[in-house]
Formats: sequence, C-alpha cells, structure tokens
Amino acid sequence: MLNLTAGLKFDAKKLEKDKQLLLSVKQNIKPSEFICISTQYASANSPEYDKITAQQESDYRQQHQLKLVDYDNGPVLKTFKELQKRYTCPQSLVQSILSQGWERPSFCQQCAIPAIVSGQDSICISATGSGKTGAYLIPLMIKALLDPNFTALIVLPTLELANQVRKINSDLSPSTASQIRIITPLDQVPLYYALVLDECDLLLVKFQQNIQALLQATTNTPTHLFSASLNSQVLYIASTFLINPTTLHIQRTNLPTFNVEHRFAFISNPLHRSFVLNQILLGQKPPVIVFCDEPEETALQLKLNISRSVISVKMSENVRKEQLNNFIQQKTWVLFTNDDLARGIDFKNVQMVVQYDPPKTYEDYMHRVGRAGRQGKGTGICFFESFQRKYIRSVIDALKLSGIEAIGYSEEAKIDVKAERAKKALDKKNKQKQKAQEDSDDDGLYEDVSDGEIKETKTKKKNRR
Repeated sequence: MLNLTAGLKFDAKKLEKDKQLLLSVKQNIKPSEFICISTQYASANSPEYDKITAQQESDYRQQHQLKLVDYDNGPVLKTFKELQKRYTCPQSLVQSILSQGWERPSFCQQCAIPAIVSGQDSICISATGSGKTGAYLIPLMIKALLDPNFTALIVLPTLELANQVRKINSDLSPSTASQIRIITPLDQVPLYYALVLDECDLLLVKFQQNIQALLQATTNTPTHLFSASLNSQVLYIASTFLINPTTLHIQRTNLPTFNVEHRFAFISNPLHRSFVLNQILLGQKPPVIVFCDEPEETALQLKLNISRSVISVKMSENVRKEQLNNFIQQKTWVLFTNDDLARGIDFKNVQMVVQYDPPKTYEDYMHRVGRAGRQGKGTGICFFESFQRKYIRSVIDALKLSGIEAIGYSEEAKIDVKAERAKKALDKKNKQKQKAQEDSDDDGLYEDVSDGEIKETKTKKKNRR
C-alpha cells in the first residue's frame, strides 16, 4: 500500500524556497491557448482533402481510431487552412485560430467540424482535453460569419464552464459573440438555429427535465451532443430527439488518460485524512486541485501556509468567479472544489489532482483526473477508506483493462480489512460472553456458601421486600 504518512516532516524552509522559485517563473497562458493540449494531431504530410483517395481516407481513420457512423461529409478536416477551400471560411477566422497556437485540428475537431457545418445532427464522444470546445465553436463561427441571421445556442452544465467558452468565443471571433449564445440550463432560452449540448451526460443528470423540454421545443433544429463519456441517458436523448445523427467516436473514450499517474491512498483512520493531505501538498509544487464533497470545510483542514481558493455551490456567482480567477491567475496555489469544476475547465499547468473524497462513479473519476496532465504528465491521488472501496472498484478494473497501474491499491488491503473486521467481531463476541458470565456470577452470589446459608440469605432478602 502507498504509505503517505511515513516520515512526515513539515519543512517550512523548503516550502518558502519552492514558493520563491515558482514566483520567479512568468506564466502568461490564456485559457484559449490550452484548449487542445494533450491531444494528438494529423500528420503534416497528409494529402489535401480534394486529392486524398477513398482508400487513403479509410486507412487514416483506421490508423487513428476514428469510428464514424453514418458520416457522409467527405474526408475529415486535416488542416485549418482547408476551412477556406471547403467552406469559404473568412481568412480572418483562420488567422485567429492559428494565432491561438492551434497548428492543426485535433482528431475531435477533424471529425466534428465537417459534421456540424453540414447541418447534420451529431453525437461526438471524445476524451477530456481532446479539443471539443473548438470542435463546435469553429463551425458555428463559420456559419455566423457567412450568415448574419444565423444564431446558435450552446448549453453547458456550470457557470464556470460557460464563462470559459464565452472567453474562447470572444478570442477567436468577437464579431460572432452576439450570434452564438452560451448559457446554462437555468438561463432564459433565446431563439436559435443550431443547438450544442456540451458535457451532455452531466446536463442530463442535473437538468434532465430542462434539457428534454428544450429538445421537445426544437425538434427541427440541428442538434449536436458532446461528451467524454457515453451512457444510457445520452443514447436515449439521441434516439428520441436527433434525426439520423452521425456518431463520432474519437479514439479512446470512457477510458482513463495515459498522461496521468493514477495513485490511491488507503486511509485506515478518518482522522488521518487531513494529515495525509497536508503531507502531499507540502512536497508538491502548485497548482493543485482538491476535489471534495464539502470544499469549505475541507479547506479548513489545510494547515500549511499556502494560499487557496474555494468554490462551492453555496457561494454566490460573483464569489465563485473571483475565487476561480484567483486560481487561474495563480494568485492562489490550491483550489478546493466539487465535481462542478471537474468538467471541461482548463487550468494552467495543474500537475496534481487530489480526490479527498472518492468519486461516486467511474465517469466522475475520469473527469476529475482529466484536470491534470493536460500540459504533460500529471498525477492523481485518490483517498479512500475501507467502506469507500466500492466507489473505486470500477476505476481499478478500468485501469487494469487499459494496462495502467493503480499505484498504491492492493487487494491485500482488502484482506487485511476483512481480517481486522473479523478480529473486532471476535473480540466483541468474547466481551459479550465475558459480560454474560459476570452477570451469571452476580446472579449466583451464593455458590460458594452452604445450602443453609443460601436459604437464610434468601429469607432475609424476601423479608426486606
């Protein structure tokens, strides 16, 4: 098992030294600059779309694990420069895209952009960090630039994610901001000609009635579903409300990222949980995200002199925005939050995610650890107690099937826990027997005296009554 409490020492001098080192490094990354980090790209030597043969295109899709069902939109988009030739995209948008550092489309963008431009309903299942935001924003911008009457609605599950997408929309094409409305399910719905549901699996969990009402009111509107995971609710919505949709499975989906080292820390005593958290953060360079059920209460367990941000559903919109901006701008080093920020939000150089409370589902785990390793290798540490093992069983199985090591997790710990429980049960049973024996001894206080003495004592007790 991973022993995180062995040899614990709080080194204030080392902490201050690391702080000065970090403050000396200038990082001016904008959110829109790292939307597609950690994705793979098309080969620079790929044939142009109007010269590629059917066999070359088939080989390309097979090589890069692009499973496209009912897809009849020509070759996938292999360079952003194709946008001008294929869709008469304005040069200004292409230049804006390239200026963001997006050299070539991610595989998600290669498949989704032609589908959305065509107006066909679509379902895009692609891993976290694969560039889904650009995959739906770019084609909607093209439509908006070519048609001043075109409007689109993008629905996202959280305010923070909606604000991030608004920022990217403004960076890429400020002139289309009024035509592309970005809202949460609780906002007032405007009229529109295209609908995008991003993180649709979470939308259906949290706002199922709102989303179904929205879809029922716009059955003839091109609709596009985006998610990193596919579940029965997404499939139901697709089969009920979408018309002949194309389904885009982009490489590996519903699987943990290989960019993250997956660690597990068994907490034998609940009182040790905050102790382990402080030890981890002491030796870890920020920024770090801590996912927990009660962010405000958990943040109080951090005893180190480290600046922190806290975001929870109990806070007002302005406070949440301020706390998030402080973390993004690196004014704070540790962010305590819940699953609301596990979806879609991109952070600067987050190398570690700590799951203080284990996720309830495999999908939640996958989205949480996806916040780390988006700009290189990252680490995810998941705390769990013996009774919480059931929550991470599916995670462990998925990691094993993917050939990924679950560091610190051992089946031996499960055996130890069972043995400990058995020992406690036996001890309890022995104590009960002992107490029963003592009670029996109390009832027979006269067993060491003669029968005559017993009879005399009983007579006295009867007279006292």
